[in-house]
Amino acid sequence: MLTRLNLHNFRCFSDHTIEFSGQSLLVGKNNAGKSTCVEGLRLVSLVTERMYTLGFKSAPESLDMPLHSKGLRPSIDSIFIHSECLFYGYGNAPAKVTATFTSGSKIEILVGEKMEIFAQIFLANGKRVTSRDALKSANIPKVSILPQIFPLSIEEHKLTDDYIKNNLHTLRSSLHFRNQILLYKELLPTFKNLVADSWPGLSISQLEEPDLLDPKSRIALLVRDGDFTAEAAWMGHGVQMWLQTLWFLCRNFDSEVIILDEPDVYMHADLQRRLIRMLLQQRKQFIVATHSPEMLAEVEPESIVALNRVYKISKSAVSHDGVQELLRNIGSIHNLSLARLGLYNRIILLEGEDMAFLKAFQNALEPNADIPIDVIPNSDIGGWSMWPSVINIAHLLRKNNLDLRVICILDRDYHDSEEIDKRYKEAREYGVDLTIWKAKEIENYALVPEAVYRLIKSKSSNALELSDVADAIRQFAEELKESTIDSYADNIIQIKRKSGLPAANSAARSIVNDRWNTNGGPYTVSGKALFASIARWSQEKYKVSITVRQIIKEMQPNEVPDDIATAIKFITQHIADLKA
Repeated sequence: MLTRLNLHNFRCFSDHTIEFSGQSLLVGKNNAGKSTCVEGLRLVSLVTERMYTLGFKSAPESLDMPLHSKGLRPSIDSIFIHSECLFYGYGNAPAKVTATFTSGSKIEILVGEKMEIFAQIFLANGKRVTSRDALKSANIPKVSILPQIFPLSIEEHKLTDDYIKNNLHTLRSSLHFRNQILLYKELLPTFKNLVADSWPGLSISQLEEPDLLDPKSRIALLVRDGDFTAEAAWMGHGVQMWLQTLWFLCRNFDSEVIILDEPDVYMHADLQRRLIRMLLQQRKQFIVATHSPEMLAEVEPESIVALNRVYKISKSAVSHDGVQELLRNIGSIHNLSLARLGLYNRIILLEGEDMAFLKAFQNALEPNADIPIDVIPNSDIGGWSMWPSVINIAHLLRKNNLDLRVICILDRDYHDSEEIDKRYKEAREYGVDLTIWKAKEIENYALVPEAVYRLIKSKSSNALELSDVADAIRQFAEELKESTIDSYADNIIQIKRKSGLPAANSAARSIVNDRWNTNGGPYTVSGKALFASIARWSQEKYKVSITVRQIIKEMQPNEVPDDIATAIKFITQHIADLKA
């Protein structure tokens, strides 16, 4: 089993170690270093795949190593690793990747200035391996990593066996998918069973071999999905990626370590879960880089590795330090510590400046509140796209039996009722206390005419009536109506890709009109855009500059919108009892 990976002077890592367990799901926010970690694992896989076929040689002169240093020098041409920015901080060669295994043996890989590779293997006692006979005593497992895969080519002609074998681990793997099956035809029955067992209704119908006398003849893989049968290239991309992933697992059944880099990208949630279950059933080590909450839900907390290049070591999130690290992966954490989590028994996950606005609303609603809402551990999660991270947090806490509430507040944005219902359903499933604003976003709630009126009036001697403010808010909302319809239509097209523009526009107009009649225009359009219009109107007509928080500060307790008051009460309820 691969237990540790150390990256030294390698891209974004100065000196970093990742610890792995039998099943490791590698998570981390953008720019945490997951891709670099996977690159390091590709180098390790390259060495383990070829160590019994390569001879031991002296180190390249460019590495300036002792003459007696013997190791393996595999070509890096077969894997895609970009040479730019290879060394930490634009420094000098070499970069070093060290893999440690359960046996105590190590593979130390040096990468030179010209991308030359030199791999040394050490036994647990520190002795360097310099021959194939000694290599057997190192007890190093075969590490196989899924090459980067792509949609299949429409046509694939027969290629030579050597060419196929030499490119099994390269970017050409997808181009040779049918050739690989033809080359390893003895695995076809196993592959067929794997496909049929993994996807109801999906099956491999036939592998059509080419006519060797006809240079235009091609290899065809016929796939059946329900009542529909077609060549694999004419199936959806999700099916194509699933078939390639299963073929990789089938072809590497003898590998002791399997590595997958974000396989969830093309997969439906159900397939993501099935893939992890399949790997668990094989009872071998696997490492999966992922953002998928469905995959995370299938493993124990000790299998989640939170990667952060800022620290020396990334390890299982099951430890308290690991819990804290996983929480950091969803964004910048303010006032977050285990002590505060224990004191308030909850964490609030919300968007942008919403906590500052909620604090201002709380001051207007309860000037003498016992618990200031912003002292509760909270984090900016960025928006709807980070929902998987919210589920990750809830899943981790639940798996660790940590009695902490996960409270999440999201803008409604331009999501329809179907999307919102789905999100609430997921929240109930994972134990997340979710609130989605009835208004487009929190800024909408600040535009209370009475508060805006008092704020402008306090700074201007010009004539101003409450009705002037109310009329201006309604007028500017009307001006934003068409752009709001367009935004809903864009979202519908993005979510329901089969919807054409006319159908999406019609559905969007219906949604906006319904919300307009139910909640009013000022709650339907963009709150930020509506506030910008009001602020511009105030400046141009009354020479008064206003901000959202200034408006909220002018509110009376009975003017705080019900949605906001309910959310604040929901967040802070029972805290006093806990502190007592």
